[in-house]
Amino acid sequence: MGFVCGVFLLLSLPALVRTEVVDDFNTCPDFFLNDGGGHFVTPTIFTEVDQQTHHDRYQKICQRRDNNIAIANYEFATLYDTVSKIPVFSAYRVHGKTHTDRNANWFIEPQLDNPSDDPFQGTERQGRGGATMGPYQALKEDYKQSGYDMGHLFPVSHAHTQETADATFTLTNVVPQDRCLNEIWWRDLEGKIIKHLDNNLKQRFSKAYVVTGAVPGRSTISNTVNVNVPGYLWTAFCCYNFKTKQGVSKAHIAPNDRSQRVIDWKVADLETFLSGPDGYTQPFSIFQGKCNSDYNQYIYEHD
Repeated sequence: MGFVCGVFLLLSLPALVRTEVVDDFNTCPDFFLNDGGGHFVTPTIFTEVDQQTHHDRYQKICQRRDNNIAIANYEFATLYDTVSKIPVFSAYRVHGKTHTDRNANWFIEPQLDNPSDDPFQGTERQGRGGATMGPYQALKEDYKQSGYDMGHLFPVSHAHTQETADATFTLTNVVPQDRCLNEIWWRDLEGKIIKHLDNNLKQRFSKAYVVTGAVPGRSTISNTVNVNVPGYLWTAFCCYNFKTKQGVSKAHIAPNDRSQRVIDWKVADLETFLSGPDGYTQPFSIFQGKCNSDYNQYIYEHD
């Protein structure tokens, strides 16, 4: 049976979103698994510092929507690869199923290209002092006529407020994703995950943490030599009960192609793959062993 994958065009309109490139994720710890005792655990944080420029290839970003610092809350966290120009992962909390609308605006992170620039997500423009945008991040122009979707890691369907949904429309939260994978099989998985987590969050003392990432592939977008096309997309979640101090988890991975293979895995199995030759080629942990109690069964309702 053949599939026809639609094309969705999004307009880019002037707007700003508050965000910050940070030294560590202590600035926005709420999106990482908390053991109930005030300690949070992040996935493995890569670092690779250029000895000449002192620039770290991997940048930590705390993302938020509102420009008013006094009232704005962070919405999610991202580790961004400025060489591959795609995120390593985005981490976020799921608060329950709700309806949000897609934003028509796409944003970039000026501080990635110019650390002294304003801490706002902005549309593609010149930065402070005439700094050129794009040396360390993807631009919307890179995706035009590429044949790939701008695939969210933190998807709109998992956002619990419109402000959160709007904040996900940053190029630091997307990767070049196969169109059919994005619009059919991965979207179906995202729907099943939010439905399952919504049911579990109705239990008291429970919180749901999700980390979704991409493994760099061997090619780049055809009309640019810089933006990497991931070989795989992966996601893992942990439902953690703060009363019992126990969590249960589930993980998934899919090749970034039209093979229709979305694999259901244990978190430990996913971590083994991500640490191997087809993954990041270095040790990688998602929940640092704090939530490796797997459901050990297919947990989603069949449609």
